Amino acid sequence: MSQLNIRESFAPCQPAGAGDLAHVEAALSDVSQRTVYADIVAIRQAMKARSLRNRFFNPKLFSDPAWDMLLELSAASIVGRRTTLTRLVNRTGIPMTTVMRWIVTLEREGLVTRFADRLDRRQIFLELTSRGHSALASYFNEIEDETTIF
Repeated sequence: MSQLNIRESFAPCQPAGAGDLAHVEAALSDVSQRTVYADIVAIRQAMKARSLRNRFFNPKLFSDPAWDMLLELSAASIVGRRTTLTRLVNRTGIPMTTVMRWIVTLEREGLVTRFADRLDRRQIFLELTSRGHSALASYFNEIEDETTIF
Protein backbone atom coordinates (compact mmCIF):
# COMPACT_ATOMS: atom_id res chain seq x y z
CA MET A 1 0.00 0.00 0.00
CA SER A 2 1.49 3.36 -0.96
CA GLN A 3 1.88 6.22 1.49
CA LEU A 4 -0.77 8.15 -0.41
CA ASN A 5 -3.30 5.33 0.07
CA ILE A 6 -2.41 5.00 3.73
CA ARG A 7 -2.92 8.71 4.33
CA GLU A 8 -6.25 8.68 2.50
CA SER A 9 -7.50 5.80 4.65
CA PHE A 10 -7.16 7.79 7.86
CA ALA A 11 -10.08 9.94 8.95
CA PRO A 12 -9.34 13.38 10.39
CA CYS A 13 -9.16 13.61 14.19
CA GLN A 14 -12.46 14.26 15.85
CA PRO A 15 -12.83 15.67 19.35
CA ALA A 16 -13.54 12.93 21.85
CA GLY A 17 -17.22 12.68 22.56
CA ALA A 18 -19.35 10.48 24.77
CA GLY A 19 -19.61 7.85 22.03
CA ASP A 20 -15.83 7.68 21.68
CA LEU A 21 -15.42 6.95 25.38
CA ALA A 22 -17.09 3.55 25.06
CA HIS A 23 -14.64 2.69 22.28
CA VAL A 24 -11.67 3.73 24.44
CA GLU A 25 -12.96 1.75 27.42
CA ALA A 26 -13.44 -1.32 25.23
CA ALA A 27 -9.90 -0.95 23.87
CA LEU A 28 -8.46 -0.60 27.39
CA SER A 29 -10.40 -3.66 28.51
CA ASP A 30 -9.02 -5.59 25.54
CA VAL A 31 -5.45 -4.53 26.42
CA SER A 32 -6.03 -5.54 30.04
CA GLN A 33 -7.35 -8.96 28.97
CA ARG A 34 -4.34 -9.47 26.69
CA THR A 35 -2.00 -8.52 29.53
CA VAL A 36 -3.65 -11.02 31.86
CA TYR A 37 -3.49 -13.64 29.11
CA ALA A 38 0.21 -12.90 28.51
CA ASP A 39 0.91 -13.22 32.24
CA ILE A 40 -0.83 -16.56 32.54
CA VAL A 41 0.89 -17.85 29.38
CA ALA A 42 4.32 -16.86 30.75
CA ILE A 43 3.64 -18.63 34.04
CA ARG A 44 2.26 -21.74 32.36
CA GLN A 45 5.27 -21.81 30.00
CA ALA A 46 7.62 -21.68 32.99
CA MET A 47 5.70 -24.53 34.61
CA LYS A 48 5.68 -26.54 31.39
CA ALA A 49 9.42 -25.99 30.92
CA ARG A 50 10.09 -27.41 34.39
CA SER A 51 7.81 -30.35 33.72
CA LEU A 52 9.47 -30.98 30.38
CA ARG A 53 12.92 -30.80 31.96
CA ASN A 54 11.89 -33.62 34.30
CA ARG A 55 11.29 -35.88 31.29
CA PHE A 56 14.94 -35.58 30.26
CA PHE A 57 16.73 -35.25 33.59
CA ASN A 58 16.33 -36.79 37.01
CA PRO A 59 14.01 -34.38 38.89
CA LYS A 60 16.19 -34.75 41.98
CA LEU A 61 18.87 -32.77 40.16
CA PHE A 62 16.59 -29.71 40.07
CA SER A 63 14.49 -29.36 43.19
CA ASP A 64 12.58 -26.05 43.30
CA PRO A 65 9.38 -26.72 45.26
CA ALA A 66 9.11 -23.10 46.42
CA TRP A 67 9.31 -21.86 42.82
CA ASP A 68 6.68 -24.33 41.64
CA MET A 69 4.39 -23.27 44.49
CA LEU A 70 4.84 -19.56 43.70
CA LEU A 71 4.11 -20.15 40.02
CA GLU A 72 0.95 -22.10 40.78
CA LEU A 73 -0.29 -19.51 43.27
CA SER A 74 0.41 -16.75 40.78
CA ALA A 75 -1.46 -18.54 37.98
CA ALA A 76 -4.43 -19.13 40.29
CA SER A 77 -4.44 -15.48 41.35
CA ILE A 78 -4.44 -14.22 37.77
CA VAL A 79 -7.53 -16.23 36.89
CA GLY A 80 -9.20 -15.35 40.21
CA ARG A 81 -9.17 -18.85 41.69
CA ARG A 82 -8.68 -19.46 45.40
CA THR A 83 -6.07 -22.13 46.04
CA THR A 84 -6.41 -24.68 48.80
CA LEU A 85 -3.49 -26.48 50.30
CA THR A 86 -4.74 -29.73 48.75
CA ARG A 87 -5.08 -28.16 45.30
CA LEU A 88 -1.54 -26.79 45.51
CA VAL A 89 -0.25 -30.27 46.38
CA ASN A 90 -2.19 -31.82 43.49
CA ARG A 91 -1.23 -29.16 40.91
CA THR A 92 2.48 -29.15 41.75
CA GLY A 93 3.00 -32.83 42.54
CA ILE A 94 4.95 -31.84 45.65
CA PRO A 95 4.37 -34.01 48.75
CA MET A 96 2.14 -32.43 51.43
CA THR A 97 4.91 -32.42 54.04
CA THR A 98 7.25 -30.57 51.66
CA VAL A 99 4.54 -28.03 50.77
CA MET A 100 3.83 -27.42 54.46
CA ARG A 101 7.53 -26.91 55.19
CA TRP A 102 7.93 -24.47 52.29
CA ILE A 103 4.78 -22.52 53.20
CA VAL A 104 6.39 -21.60 56.50
CA THR A 105 9.49 -20.34 54.66
CA LEU A 106 7.46 -18.45 52.04
CA GLU A 107 5.37 -16.83 54.78
CA ARG A 108 8.51 -15.77 56.62
CA GLU A 109 9.76 -14.20 53.38
CA GLY A 110 6.49 -12.29 53.08
CA LEU A 111 5.59 -13.91 49.74
CA VAL A 112 2.63 -16.10 50.74
CA THR A 113 -0.15 -15.96 53.27
CA ARG A 114 -2.48 -18.70 54.42
CA PHE A 115 -5.88 -18.54 56.04
CA ALA A 116 -8.61 -20.94 57.04
CA ASP A 117 -12.00 -21.09 55.36
CA ARG A 118 -14.59 -19.23 57.45
CA LEU A 119 -17.07 -22.11 57.22
CA ASP A 120 -14.69 -25.08 57.34
CA ARG A 121 -11.65 -24.26 59.48
CA ARG A 122 -9.96 -27.46 58.26
CA GLN A 123 -9.73 -26.06 54.74
CA ILE A 124 -6.61 -23.91 54.29
CA PHE A 125 -6.32 -21.35 51.50
CA LEU A 126 -3.06 -19.94 50.22
CA GLU A 127 -2.41 -16.78 48.25
CA LEU A 128 0.43 -14.55 47.23
CA THR A 129 0.96 -11.39 49.23
CA SER A 130 1.35 -8.07 47.45
CA ARG A 131 5.10 -8.54 47.85
CA GLY A 132 4.83 -11.98 46.22
CA HIS A 133 2.79 -10.57 43.31
CA SER A 134 5.24 -7.72 42.86
CA ALA A 135 8.30 -9.98 42.92
CA LEU A 136 6.85 -12.39 40.35
CA ALA A 137 5.65 -9.57 38.09
CA SER A 138 9.09 -7.95 38.22
CA TYR A 139 10.77 -11.28 37.49
CA PHE A 140 8.61 -11.98 34.42
CA ASN A 141 9.00 -8.41 33.17
CA GLU A 142 12.77 -8.75 33.45
CA ILE A 143 12.71 -12.12 31.68
CA GLU A 144 10.59 -10.65 28.89
CA ASP A 145 12.99 -7.70 28.50
CA GLU A 146 16.01 -10.02 28.41
CA THR A 147 14.52 -12.40 25.86
CA THR A 148 13.11 -9.82 23.45
CA ILE A 149 15.06 -10.00 20.22
CA PHE A 150 14.05 -6.65 18.74
